[in-house]
Amino acid sequence: MSDQMERSLRPIYSHLDAYNYSRALKLTYVSPQCTWPITIALRAHCLERTGKKLDACRELRMLLGALPDGQWGELEEMIWLLGLGTEGEISTVGMRTSSSEQSTSSGAKSASSSSKGKGKKGKKSNATSSSSSCGKIATKPLNVETKCPLDIVHLLDMPKYIRQDKIQSSKFIANTFVAIESSESDVIDETTIATMSVTLNALGLYQTVTLLHLISIQSLIPKPNTQPSQSQREELCTVLIQGYLSLLKWIAQHPLQSESKAETIDSTRKVLRAWEDAQFAAASLVKYSGSTLYKSWCAFATMQHCKNCRLLKELLDNIKVGDNESIFTSNDGISIAEEKTKLEQKIKMLPRLAEMWMRKVCSNEKGKQEVEGEQDFPPSADDWRLFLECLDLQGKHSDALTILEEIQCGTEQQGRQIEDEDDMRNHLGSLIQFSEREKLERIVDMNVKVGNFDAAIATLSEKLLELMPDQWSYWKDLMKYSLNCHDNDFQSSFEQCSLMLERVLKKQDGLDSDGKGPRVPLRGPHLFRIHMIATGISQFSTSEITGLCEAIITYCELFAPSAICCFQDLSPFIDLLVQKSCLNGEISEDVLRLIKSTKRLREKNDPRLTAENINDKRQRREKLRAYIASIKICFETWYQLLQQIDRENESLRKSIDQSFEGFIPSGEELVKVWEHVLDLGSNPNDGGQKETLPGDDLILLGVQLLFHQIQDEDYKESEKAYIFAACILDKAISQSPYNPYLKMCALNVYMKIGAPSRAWQIFEDLQIRHIQLDSCSYFILRHLINNGLYKECIGQAGKIITLHSISANDVVKFMPKSFENGYLMKGLEMIDWQRREMKQSLQLLEAKGLIMDLAPLLSSDDAGGAKLPSPLGAMHGLCGGSADLVRAEKIARDSSNYYAAPSIQSLSIYGRTHLQSEKSNDEIWSDNRDLSLNDFEILEKTNYTIPVEELLGRAHIHAILTRIVLLVDGAKAPKKGKVAKYAKGDLIDIRSESLLQTMKNADEYLNSHNGHALSDVHVSLWKATLSLCRVMCILSAGKDSLEAQIPTNDSLAKREERCVKVLDSVRASILDGFEALKAKVSNEKKASDVDKFNFICKILAEILVPFHTTLNTTA
Repeated sequence: MSDQMERSLRPIYSHLDAYNYSRALKLTYVSPQCTWPITIALRAHCLERTGKKLDACRELRMLLGALPDGQWGELEEMIWLLGLGTEGEISTVGMRTSSSEQSTSSGAKSASSSSKGKGKKGKKSNATSSSSSCGKIATKPLNVETKCPLDIVHLLDMPKYIRQDKIQSSKFIANTFVAIESSESDVIDETTIATMSVTLNALGLYQTVTLLHLISIQSLIPKPNTQPSQSQREELCTVLIQGYLSLLKWIAQHPLQSESKAETIDSTRKVLRAWEDAQFAAASLVKYSGSTLYKSWCAFATMQHCKNCRLLKELLDNIKVGDNESIFTSNDGISIAEEKTKLEQKIKMLPRLAEMWMRKVCSNEKGKQEVEGEQDFPPSADDWRLFLECLDLQGKHSDALTILEEIQCGTEQQGRQIEDEDDMRNHLGSLIQFSEREKLERIVDMNVKVGNFDAAIATLSEKLLELMPDQWSYWKDLMKYSLNCHDNDFQSSFEQCSLMLERVLKKQDGLDSDGKGPRVPLRGPHLFRIHMIATGISQFSTSEITGLCEAIITYCELFAPSAICCFQDLSPFIDLLVQKSCLNGEISEDVLRLIKSTKRLREKNDPRLTAENINDKRQRREKLRAYIASIKICFETWYQLLQQIDRENESLRKSIDQSFEGFIPSGEELVKVWEHVLDLGSNPNDGGQKETLPGDDLILLGVQLLFHQIQDEDYKESEKAYIFAACILDKAISQSPYNPYLKMCALNVYMKIGAPSRAWQIFEDLQIRHIQLDSCSYFILRHLINNGLYKECIGQAGKIITLHSISANDVVKFMPKSFENGYLMKGLEMIDWQRREMKQSLQLLEAKGLIMDLAPLLSSDDAGGAKLPSPLGAMHGLCGGSADLVRAEKIARDSSNYYAAPSIQSLSIYGRTHLQSEKSNDEIWSDNRDLSLNDFEILEKTNYTIPVEELLGRAHIHAILTRIVLLVDGAKAPKKGKVAKYAKGDLIDIRSESLLQTMKNADEYLNSHNGHALSDVHVSLWKATLSLCRVMCILSAGKDSLEAQIPTNDSLAKREERCVKVLDSVRASILDGFEALKAKVSNEKKASDVDKFNFICKILAEILVPFHTTLNTTA
């Protein structure tokens, strides 16, 4: 950048640094700098910051027009999207007009408005005048006039990648621009690209950023046999680094999979190409910089390229013979068979290439510096992990073992130590070295893969278990590998593991006698005894049931006083004992022995009897822990026996309950014991938790016992018990205000007695924040909608969506820093977490559906004191009113934003069989809920299922509502008593076809899921809604299905006659729904007023309001 340019641009940068974007924007229109590419990039940045996104996008597109033909479909689709609808933005930036030559030559300035609303006038100002008025513009317009190939309804009908292809191939957007007179080198200047990247990233156009960097890289790479200067080399390396990182950002934001098989394949192809480009960028970096870090980058991209080749080949292999291959064929024009052949070749070649790179990286261990200034430092832990992964993928496990033995770990005995300040300043990449523990774990893993189980067992028992004798995963692996070593001979394996177990215990006893043992007793070895017996019973059908029972009793007596988690340790083994020894709820002798032992343990450690004799609080806490553990074990045994029978079999259930009456304490006893131990307080140093009191579990157990005992009572009696439980829990919360389990239990109780406001207050006291919004909101959302707290439900769902949006931005921000610092595996973890866990979150899907359901029911804060409730659709949502068109257009526009609630409608297009993915919902969606929060529930457990079919139903119903509003807007009125004519491709044709296809998809959903996902009320009103949509299609387009043809004798009278028949079916469906509703809320024996109210609140949001909207819109 010349001195003159710096002087001209300095005022603009000064205002940008002061966040004065309006003033900076005005300065970008001052001559002569107004036509410079860097100024146009700065102008776009200012426009984006001031909310004028369409103007910003058009400035960028005009600037990118100076580059060779690029795939700017993403940016062009954004320009088309921002201008859609009656409230779309208006912009004339860079617009090609007939007077462009005249206005350019005379230097006249034409204003560009970026106002909202149809027909509104924007404020004219020099700050918003078009960049086409500044300086010289190439005024030779293109002679091609192109009609827009898409309608707003295509936002709902087409995946984004198809829309982008159509817009780009039609040149609809590109032909509206005049070209600027700038050379390619000016546009791909390092500063200009960096400025454009900031704006593009803010707009979420990550693919455009990657394309921009790739074009810049291609132009900056020197021609063969030429050597770049030092400045050229530095500029090229900077662009290569930014290009590599921009590709990673785009990959992180790209969805992993979809409900659509075709979209999943297309997405995988694009990600594969992105890894291929990243591989090229990293290889170029190695060539022009030689840094070891960039070799690791190249190997990493190569490995990810290979993995995506495997994934794509697997997807292509799953294409069935009868499928239409044209849907899945790539845009390159090669057949699927040819593509699979190329993929197979890549799968063989790429791991070898990655291995070559990593051998170069790891060969620097002996001090071979390739870059001046880099310090002598051994390979990082991530370098070794990547190297081992390369070998593992090729099956070179023996080579990996050899390399593992040679690795020097970062310990005091071996390996180079980090000289903090000096190394941090001079070393490029990670400083973290391989740990001894990870090295040993990898040696075990590789020995297993080569089939050397003896060596794996030796490493586990002699090194890893010596290092960490309480690591439970090591003990389980020991049993598994021992069985493999002895060809599943359980007896031999049992004897081998027993010898190793005794050796570890003997060593620990020696350490304990010398006073060098751990402060907390080791549970792992003792639990392994039970695990060995349980393995024989579950896998080899041994008859050691009695031995399992005795082992459980011994472990309980040993650790119940000292370990709070004793019950959690034993829970799976108790389940196995009951499953193998009991049948149809009959208590076996072994199970009876177990529950008798729990009674003895409870009576022996009753805190009320021991409090007078023991003054030491530590000993009293041990007694209390044993007392609580005995009750939990008894409850778990009780629950597992009840699981074996039909809960509706009242006599058998009561028989089991009576069998346990003599082995459990009463609820009154539990409350009294809790009062006795309140003085103990929390003691983290003694194994307790800082947030809870040691006796809190007694209240939770007492409430569960109370609920179990009243399950056969009528609602009035049950309500008394619920109120009593609420009082006890409130008192417990007052004593232990930071215990989340007490609050969760109280929350459920208050919902049962119809006090949702108090439950919501308790939930807010839990202070669910950040990632907990995605994992811990599930136990309140359904309660809110079922109790009519719609505003609170929308607020919580909105927080979930906001979390995901912020998380996506955070990954884009921090993931590249991981790669720059050499932490490749941590960066990959961020990418996978975003693509697999967050992007596919089931809780995010539910939050979107809830917001769409409840939007019409949301009222303003001022309506709280009104005598009458706010009207339907007072603020948001479709309700059949005059504001529906504007709202429907906004819903359609927002549906392209993944982090907006209307995007759930995109799932409605996957009702077509040829597009559906063969993967189950569990494979597509990620259930991120933390269900371990409910582990305090033992005897009475709450079911928190999320039926995905129900969530997909919301996508269908809201897709129908949006389309029917758009259809009404596009319908033509009759002329002189005759139906309006339309041709194929007209607006009415496009929108009616869209609605009919959505109705067909919804019909498929209704027929396949109404048996278990929807109530009879839902089904009846669903059918009525679809019939009303059919009426609208007949009136506007003359047909009621995709396959139907318009009759030759079509007339208004004929259409009315057809509509009357359909309306008769609507009336019948409404009556069926009314009868189903009466039956649902009738005074049954166990139906409470709260249950009836919950159902009414649920159907109001889910189907009554959508049906009302459809009825009003059709009318």
